[in-house]
Amino acid sequence: MLRLIPRAPQMKNTRAIYEALVLQDYKVDIRTVQRDLDSLSTDFKYSCAPAEGPLGNAWFWPEDVATIDIPGLELPTAVALLLSEKHLTPLLPAKTMDHLRPYFKRAEEVVGKQKHNALASWRNKVMVIARGPQLEAPHQNSDAQDALYQALLNGKQVRVQYRGRGNDATSESDLHPLGMVVKEGVTYLVATAWDYPDPRHYVLHRFQSATVLEDKAKTPPGFELDEYVSKQKTFSYPESSDTLKLELAMDADLAEHLRERKLSAGQTINPIDDGRVRISAVVADTAELRWWLLGLGPGVEVLGPRKLRARIRTTVQQLSKLYPPV
Repeated sequence: MLRLIPRAPQMKNTRAIYEALVLQDYKVDIRTVQRDLDSLSTDFKYSCAPAEGPLGNAWFWPEDVATIDIPGLELPTAVALLLSEKHLTPLLPAKTMDHLRPYFKRAEEVVGKQKHNALASWRNKVMVIARGPQLEAPHQNSDAQDALYQALLNGKQVRVQYRGRGNDATSESDLHPLGMVVKEGVTYLVATAWDYPDPRHYVLHRFQSATVLEDKAKTPPGFELDEYVSKQKTFSYPESSDTLKLELAMDADLAEHLRERKLSAGQTINPIDDGRVRISAVVADTAELRWWLLGLGPGVEVLGPRKLRARIRTTVQQLSKLYPPV
């Protein structure tokens, strides 16, 4: 019965709680439910507001009251909750996070009381880091963010004011949310605009405002978020829809990490006469591939395909002009 009482600002009257108990096959009458709710409210600190009818009290847990563990929250669960709070916040709607905050607070209390247990310090012994410099997280309009998450959650269209990259002015669009993606600390909304069928992704911190509409969002036939992200390599910025048969000459030491984490399933690594190794793999043709190759500097030489080798050579020549001998 206590689990059926919602947290404010939501409320549930006595009859609704009684009917929920009946659906769970509890043999109880509504008067008993009313008496028990009145009696237990003293010990468990939940409240009620007057409503219509003799059994019309609307019950709720105050927002700041701690959660009641039935059964008690164990340390492994508490640690998992705190790690979830740290790493999953960008993936959950703001209202869901608000609902979970009492559980996070309770988890902090459980961990704090068991500092002698080695598991209590686990979250201070593990980290998730991103490649490259740790850039500062961009500011996001919290109201717009909440509206976008709610529209995605409930399958609704959303009217937005969005500032494109490099623009000071905003433009209005009606979007059909399809998914949310977090990459390197930046959150993106995947959506179609108006009646256009092609999905695009929008950076969340560039939304100036968002209003959830009553109209249902339309999903393009066959759309799958995993397909859009993983197979189409959308967030790797495709240069074409083709794949490349990549041929590299790489320092042997530098190539060691590719033995453990392959570029593709059919990758091969073979020694060559100059002490380097030759790496062959079929990969997607993306801008991210070029950034990775350039980031390896003189430790890698692109042998093929010829167009990619020429592209890298042109970039290197342009770089050399920026760094003339002094």
